[in-house]
Amino acid sequence: MTSHSVGARGRIHGPGRGRFFPSSRLAAALVLAGVVLLLAPRAVSAHGVPTPLDYWGAFGRRVARCQRVIARNAAVCALRSWNIRSDCQLAMLHGAPCDSDAATAAIESLHTAAINSVGAACSEQQVATLVFLGTYEAESDVVTFCRELAAAAESVVFFPVTYGPAPPSPAAQGCIDAAAQATTSLLHTGFESRQRLLDRIALESYSPADKRAMLAESTAAIAQAATALGAQLTQSCAPSDFTTTYGQGVQSFLAQVATRADCLAGQAYAQGGILCPASVCGNRMQEHGEECDDGNQIDGDGCSAQCLRD
Repeated sequence: MTSHSVGARGRIHGPGRGRFFPSSRLAAALVLAGVVLLLAPRAVSAHGVPTPLDYWGAFGRRVARCQRVIARNAAVCALRSWNIRSDCQLAMLHGAPCDSDAATAAIESLHTAAINSVGAACSEQQVATLVFLGTYEAESDVVTFCRELAAAAESVVFFPVTYGPAPPSPAAQGCIDAAAQATTSLLHTGFESRQRLLDRIALESYSPADKRAMLAESTAAIAQAATALGAQLTQSCAPSDFTTTYGQGVQSFLAQVATRADCLAGQAYAQGGILCPASVCGNRMQEHGEECDDGNQIDGDGCSAQCLRD
C-alpha cells in the first residue's frame, strides 16, 4: 500500500478520495452483556470492554454527530473497498484485466478520507464520551473495520476462485456473480439497519426494554432481507450448484455475511449489544487475526491450519 504520515491527532495525510479503476473503531466497563446476532461474539477492536447497550447512549447532539460520522465513514469505506475488490475479482473471473496497483491505491485513499473525516468531526472529549481512548483510536478502528470487512467479504465470495481445485465452471461463475451481488446488497442493508438503530440510541434516551426491542426489530429486518436475497440468488444459481461451488447452502452463506457485517457495530460503536463474532479458522472467510482461510481442507496451498500464510 502507499505510504502515509501521521499528523496531529493521529490524522493521516495522503492522497485524496480514491477513484476506482475497474481494469485493477477509557472503558472501566460495567458488565459485558447484550443480545447478539447468530454467533457467540467477542469484541474485536482497539477500545476496551464495550459498555452494555442498556447503559449506552443519550450522549447529546454533538457527541451523537461525532458517533454518526465514525460509523458512516467506517461503512462507506468498507462498502467501497469491497466494491473495488469485487469488481476486480469479477473482471479477472471473466477474462478481463484488473489493475491491482490502482485498486490498492484507491482503497488506501478511502482509508485516508475516512480518517481525515473522523478527525475533522470529532473532538478528544467527544470520542472519550463514546468510550474511545482518543481520536486516533477511533480513526484506527474505522480503518481496521474497513480493511477487515472487505477482506472477509472478498475471501468468502471468491473462495472458489482462490482455493477451488480447478477454474470455476460456467455454472460456478454464475453462482459467484450472484453471490457477489447478494453480498453487496446484504452489507448495505445490515449497515443501514445497525447504523439507524445505534445512531438513534446515541442521540435520544430510551429505556433498556425499548433498546432491546429496537435491536430485535433490526435483527429481524436483516434476517428478512437475507431470506429475500437468497430467493433472488437462486434465480441465477441453482441451489445444488451453489452448494457445489461454496460447500454450504445459500442461507448459511448469507447468514455468515450478515453476522460478519455486525463488526461495524462492534468496531464503530463501543456498546455491548452487537459485537463482532469470533473468528473461526476453517469457515472459508478471512477474519480478524487470520491471514487466509482455505477451509482447512487443503494441504500445501500456502494457508496453514492456523489460517496463517506458510
